[in-house]
Amino acid sequence: MSKCSSLAACVLTHNSEACLEKCLKSLKFCDETIVVDDNSTDKTMQIAKKYGARIFQRSLNGDYAKQRNFGLKMAKFEWVLFVDSDESIPSPLKKEIHKKLKSVKPNTAAFACRRDDYFLGQLLSHGPAAKNYLVRLLRKDSSKWIVAQPEKVLAEGEILNLEHKIRHQRQENLHQYIEKVNRYSTLEATWHYKNGESSVRHKIISQPIKYFYKSFFEMEGRKDGMPGFILCAMIAIIQFFVQLKLWEFYEHEKQH
Repeated sequence: MSKCSSLAACVLTHNSEACLEKCLKSLKFCDETIVVDDNSTDKTMQIAKKYGARIFQRSLNGDYAKQRNFGLKMAKFEWVLFVDSDESIPSPLKKEIHKKLKSVKPNTAAFACRRDDYFLGQLLSHGPAAKNYLVRLLRKDSSKWIVAQPEKVLAEGEILNLEHKIRHQRQENLHQYIEKVNRYSTLEATWHYKNGESSVRHKIISQPIKYFYKSFFEMEGRKDGMPGFILCAMIAIIQFFVQLKLWEFYEHEKQH
């Protein structure tokens, strides 16, 4: 396949040697690949160099949105495709992106897509992992990331959905995933606090229940067996900690 004109790819990395090669190999159809690395100590840099990526080493400091916006700024081309290091772009999605960018309208600011999400070795065919659309293809001058968990993009124009999916092969075991729950809940709680969302005590209980019910029952995560149950439970736990940490921020504010 010929390369898409005016398309860069951006990958954030941190000790990503286990999955990065597959990711970068799938991005060869782009005009450039940018790797923004958070001080990796494994072979991540060697792999990135092997695939000719433009590499920027920059501490993450817990701010995924700022890291992605840095990659957006560094891109030389009009459109930037954001891919996690444990994701890859299958051929049908490459072809669709190629086709869309050939005829994109001036008022289109971004594209969103779903993922084929593999969790604990199983493809999740139901629940939020299979049904949620994530904004991943951004027009450089019309969009920016405002928070990475949950993924939010500020776009000056329309956001269109792509039909085909990114492949997401989760690398974490449960211990690592629980660490991610703590990290992501802090990011989301901080964002809500900075944007003036008030802390309501009953949400500490109601929000986790609401998110579990929606993901497990309404979005049919229950049909994915134990991996589906675990992921839906993790989503609820994230919301529990988001509300708890938001409450803690305001309690700390009262005391000072």
